[in-house]
Amino acid sequence: SHVQTIEVVKMMRLMCAGQHRQLQDFLRVQPHNRESVDLYDEIVKYISALEPGLKNSIDRGDDTCSGGVEQCFLTLADAMRGPNVANQNAIASTGIFDIVDLIMMKLRLTGRERSRGLTSLLPPISKPPLPGMSTRAVQSVSRGNSLNKVDPVAQGKGSPQKHSENKPDGFLGGALGLGTDIFSRGMSQVEIDKTKAVNVARSRVKQAVLACLMAFLEGCEDDKLCVQMLTTLQWDTMMNRMVECFHAYQDSNLMDGENAIKEGLGYYHLFRFIKNFDIEGPGAVIEPIMTRTAERKRVAQFFELRTGYVEISRMGRLERIYFELPKECLKGATLDKDFEELYQAERNDPDKKQQEYLSNMVRLIERESYHGSIRETKLSFTINHWEAVRSLTFHVAFVLQFLLVLGGYMLPRTIDQLRQDDASLTSSQRYILDSVHPSIVTAANIIGWIQLALCCLRAFCFFWAQFPIIASRIKDDYSLGELDEGGGDDARAAGGVQEWVENDDDAEDEEDDEGNAVLGARYRMDAEEEQEQGRLDWLAIGPMADHVPDIRTKLQDMKLRARVQLYFRMARHPWIMYEFFFLLAPVLAVSTQNPLLISFALFEICSWSGSRTVIDAVRFNFVKMTQTLLLGLLVMYMWMIFGFGTLRDQHADDSCRNLFSCFLAYVYSAIRGDGIMTLMEDINVPDNVIEAFESGSFIILRIVFDITHFFIFILILIAIITGIVIDSFSSLREENESMAEDLRTKCFVCNLDKFPLDQNGIGFDRHVQQEHNPRWYLFFLFSLLDKDNSSLTGQERYVKSLVWPSQNYSWLPRETTFTIKKSELGDEMQQMQQTVRFLGSQMSSMQQKMDQALVQILEAVQPKKSDQVQARKMQMQ
Repeated sequence: SHVQTIEVVKMMRLMCAGQHRQLQDFLRVQPHNRESVDLYDEIVKYISALEPGLKNSIDRGDDTCSGGVEQCFLTLADAMRGPNVANQNAIASTGIFDIVDLIMMKLRLTGRERSRGLTSLLPPISKPPLPGMSTRAVQSVSRGNSLNKVDPVAQGKGSPQKHSENKPDGFLGGALGLGTDIFSRGMSQVEIDKTKAVNVARSRVKQAVLACLMAFLEGCEDDKLCVQMLTTLQWDTMMNRMVECFHAYQDSNLMDGENAIKEGLGYYHLFRFIKNFDIEGPGAVIEPIMTRTAERKRVAQFFELRTGYVEISRMGRLERIYFELPKECLKGATLDKDFEELYQAERNDPDKKQQEYLSNMVRLIERESYHGSIRETKLSFTINHWEAVRSLTFHVAFVLQFLLVLGGYMLPRTIDQLRQDDASLTSSQRYILDSVHPSIVTAANIIGWIQLALCCLRAFCFFWAQFPIIASRIKDDYSLGELDEGGGDDARAAGGVQEWVENDDDAEDEEDDEGNAVLGARYRMDAEEEQEQGRLDWLAIGPMADHVPDIRTKLQDMKLRARVQLYFRMARHPWIMYEFFFLLAPVLAVSTQNPLLISFALFEICSWSGSRTVIDAVRFNFVKMTQTLLLGLLVMYMWMIFGFGTLRDQHADDSCRNLFSCFLAYVYSAIRGDGIMTLMEDINVPDNVIEAFESGSFIILRIVFDITHFFIFILILIAIITGIVIDSFSSLREENESMAEDLRTKCFVCNLDKFPLDQNGIGFDRHVQQEHNPRWYLFFLFSLLDKDNSSLTGQERYVKSLVWPSQNYSWLPRETTFTIKKSELGDEMQQMQQTVRFLGSQMSSMQQKMDQALVQILEAVQPKKSDQVQARKMQMQ
């Protein structure tokens, strides 16, 4: 029956997978039944029945009980994700937190004491410190572990490697036949494997428990559940388990590093989340537990380096997400760098800014994912050494040109001419011609072949690592092939959601009407409410792609017409054209034995940051400069027509005998410093006014003709072109300063200004580093790529459905964050408290006045009563 129960639990988990609200609620409440059965409460009771024998069954190697408990907790986690607030509250009231405490207290890390062996008798082995920790700190944390595993990711060596397991081949152990390595572990290989199996089984159960606890906190709308967890769970026990995970990560004999990191991060994320609802000051719970000892501080710091944090906006509500940083994003790894293209976004329009920010992230993810797949192959050098290859091709070309200049390289026809005039050569010239120049030619040929080999290697690296990325971006920018490849289906999925839902609802309504007619109005109303809630949930999540499209899938299955358009646009791409000519130059140089052609590689200087600024200044205003130059040519042509018609005889050397020769002469001379003066004959300065205007004399006309051309073309037009270039530099500088100022004064993610964050938040600098770090949002999207859709939480599913394929940025927070929200609520609370205190003082003063008035009334009434009593007594007498 136990096996059958587990199968039922697995089926319930499948029903809850994907955060389907109706199925999640159906397992708690069956609205069409006369009596509802809370199956989640039954699962908790089942866990409570299995808990007493859980530890012993794991120690015996029986995974039936541990697997059942694991499936139960994962089912509860899937039932609460979405979030499903009703299920969160219902499951929290079943007493599950007490069961969690019992499990965490019993399932400790085993084998740690025995793993020390005789190491305690030996001097400690020095190990490289972890990031952010000193060597002494690491040794104090992991005392007795002679084979402490150092995190290669933190040391900048990429992904964590497998733990090395030393065989018991120590000289003393082998000599005595003990079968153990007494200097490192003190356990046989069989005991080590058994210890690992037990710890892994325990870790899997605890990971399921942590997933269930985090599901309680997903999208929490109030602090009720958080306070309940804060006051119910044994947090000191969980902190001890987190420290054990750190030790297990350090000692490969206890447990594999992947499970140790995953479990430890589960504790740390839970601590971080609950800490937001803990009070500050002497009554705090979480902070004193995490900082009680130096060891706990170091452990918390260790897991902090592997934790990312983002805030998302969902359904008008701000939510927290703690996630594990992918191994490529850890400190010192391949993606631990500044992505300048991430910040290339519009700054004035917040909507456009967030849209471009998300588009930049998606493009970076596609690029780095493609590069990551290449890094796992033998062709990883095309990525890792791309910059080195580019630098090497430039420096080889520079050395070659330097050698040709100093060696006085001459063309072959120049050599032939010199040998014909051998008698007129000096001894030094003959020495250079016979001895030096042949050596220069030989060296140039050798270097040319080396450059050709390097350029071929560069072309291969470019074609393998960069060419597909360019093709993918061209396809996206020009939407090539979308209409031919079933774009109508995507449009129906993205734009026709409402019609699809309405049609689906009509079909469901026809089926429900028959049953509702029998069940009555009460059940019909409940069904309609649940149906409407399910529709809202589906619309909020939206259609999610089965897989995130990568570069390879984008370029596959394209129609012939789309491919032709793609290749045509790629042929005109500047980078592809540059790399083509970069390879063509050494090919021609080697084939023609002309090393001067290799000088094309010197254009690599244009890719330097300083050179790009100059090129951008010319490129951004190239149209204006061209139009200004055409205007100058028009002025020159008008002057040429006038000079050709009236002053043709005044041109020197008969340079304007026809219109063609006149045009070439003016084009050659007009753009130089002296203008058209060099084309005209010298004038004879007249002695008086009469000679200046004498018949047949064009002195005054020549003077006006020369001066006006010099003034208009040389002074004005050339100055305009120079001013355009200078204005381009100033515009680029202002744009860069504006972008830098925006980063210094505004949050790039949520667009909040610095002043309110400094006044009402945790401070602008801490906000952009700890709350809305742009790189963490990029790393968060990276982490979604490694997860299957069935294993996503409600928050992750929501974000992934918006990012791919529609790139909807509505999940990014806009001018809000938790700390500033808390601060504003604190200010409002202070104002309310002041108002309450003021009203209380007013009421107390009013009460005092009323008491005084009552006393006066009583004093006035009591004498009258005594006089009346005495008067009655007199009458009676």
